[in-house]
Amino acid sequence: MTRRSWLVFLSVLVVGASLLRSPRIAAEGLEPECDPEDPELCAVPLSAGEAAPYDGQLLTTELAINLGQKAHSFDVRLKLELKRAEEKYRLELDYQKKVNEIDRKSCQEQTELLLNNLKEVQKASWYKHPAFVATVTGVVIIGLTLGGVYVWDAISDDLATN
Repeated sequence: MTRRSWLVFLSVLVVGASLLRSPRIAAEGLEPECDPEDPELCAVPLSAGEAAPYDGQLLTTELAINLGQKAHSFDVRLKLELKRAEEKYRLELDYQKKVNEIDRKSCQEQTELLLNNLKEVQKASWYKHPAFVATVTGVVIIGLTLGGVYVWDAISDDLATN
């Protein structure tokens, strides 16, 4: 409800309460019924057929004004709290978007780095691979050693026969 509609509602309620409540209470000697827990909450019981805007309970003027003010303040407070909550969650969402974007860029850079490393490894010549180099080195050393021993034996046998 808008502020204007609340004011119209309250003014109708106050006028109705003053016109309908006062003669009946004065004539019949009725007192408003109040809530035992909160003595400010009082109402006058109405019966069907009595002159009133509706059947039920007619509020006292003070209570009608009090309830109208509370309703208005609750509307204002609700709007403020909704606005605050929207702002808070919008900021959290923006923060989460930024964090996700940073994570995405970081993962993308890692992927590019790993792909570049893979391409470099694939481009490397087969003869530069450490396993190939170690194997060839071992074979060459063993071959040279055996060749040296064979040549030494051949020379020593040749010298012994001469």
